[in-house]
Amino acid sequence: YEKGILTLVKAMASIDAPLYIVGTGPEEDAIRQTAEELGIADRVHFKGFQRGEALQDLIRNAATVVVPSEWYEASGYTACEAAALGKLVIAADAGGLSENLIDGETGFIYPMGDVEALAQKISQVLSLGDDAYNEMAARAIANARALFDPTTYVETLIAHYQELLEKRGTHK
Repeated sequence: YEKGILTLVKAMASIDAPLYIVGTGPEEDAIRQTAEELGIADRVHFKGFQRGEALQDLIRNAATVVVPSEWYEASGYTACEAAALGKLVIAADAGGLSENLIDGETGFIYPMGDVEALAQKISQVLSLGDDAYNEMAARAIANARALFDPTTYVETLIAHYQELLEKRGTHK
């Protein structure tokens, strides 16, 4: 439930495009039933658990990667990996997910659980021309590299620890 897949399926009811769901979980039967009730079961494809090259192929062939979490993700590896592969990510404003995207520049953010807003963001991505899409994808890759560069990450982490140590030293 907390992954927000039911919200995504409901959003797809107004969009004429296929949906590939990667992963499995206890809500799969409810998701299949909702897709059936909405009349879109023929466009919703369950790919099960994927990893490695198979997962990367799915991401590379996608128009967008949607991370509709309805719980507060710390960062969201799925979104980071997709952005690094040059895919535009649409993510709920759930925790750290929205901190890794610049809405409208490197991906899209929508209010958690908002079916209509999610559908609008998906439609927005699908309506981008090739040039606009490629420009955003290039910015997404650059943003992912900047955020997750190992050297920068370690330097930032050390700076945070240093700040905490300094604060601790002043409160003894």
